[in-house]
Amino acid sequence: EVIFLGDKRLLNQEFVDSGFRREGQGLLNQEAIKKMLFNGIGAFAFHACPLTVVKISISWAISERIERLLPECRVSVSNMILNLRHLDLKQDGNILACFPVIYTDPNDETEDETYEVLDTHLETARSLYQVLQLIAFHELKESSILVELALWKSIIE
Repeated sequence: EVIFLGDKRLLNQEFVDSGFRREGQGLLNQEAIKKMLFNGIGAFAFHACPLTVVKISISWAISERIERLLPECRVSVSNMILNLRHLDLKQDGNILACFPVIYTDPNDETEDETYEVLDTHLETARSLYQVLQLIAFHELKESSILVELALWKSIIE
């Protein structure tokens, strides 16, 4: 596996901002991935290695929001991340999105082998979306409790 920490450009921010609903796009910025993993002539940087997964830190998108949650809500979000196949929660709190590396063996000697980093069927995007939805639920729940308390306080006074 290869882990990229703190590199926002490897993810498609427009796709995230659109609520994961932009047709024909995915979570990965394929152009940036190709620049990182392939040299100028298209050779794969990890050609001789059995690379099966690329992990990209998404802590910049999630950690701040998780830190603002109540402790019991943080546990709920952490447990969800641990149970999702395409996300990885490290002991240091770093959250990684996992993308499989697809290797295509040539059929004959005229074709070259190919490597692709893919979000197969948008599974990693779906996992990230589920976590963001759970965080949003907890944020909304906490906000509604604060509004309800403020309303009760104004009635009492």
